[in-house]
Amino acid sequence: MQSIPVEFIAQAKPTVIELKGDYGVRVAVQNPRLSGDTVYGTAPGGTTEVAVPLRDIELIATRRFSRARTALLIGGGVALAGMATFFLIIAGNSQPELDCGIDNPIDPADREKCGV
Repeated sequence: MQSIPVEFIAQAKPTVIELKGDYGVRVAVQNPRLSGDTVYGTAPGGTTEVAVPLRDIELIATRRFSRARTALLIGGGVALAGMATFFLIIAGNSQPELDCGIDNPIDPADREKCGV
């Protein structure tokens, strides 16, 4: 939820807002509209009319789409997927380490690598 100015109700016509009143009481209002100095709407899930005077409201909030946060989320996901792919490719292309120990038979092609 993001805090919004009262003018946002008339401009954006959000479907649901949350009003925070005196003593921290929160009230959700569906289909809010502003008339004079009062916010009108209905209680969520019902048809009960709600009317709250602006003087009793400390904060108005609503869910808003954030382009920046969405871009960061998508960009971060793409970056993680790219890094995971890179490391999988690197892991698949790595050669096993050559064991030149005395107990292991050495392939004739690897004799020079082991200094034999």
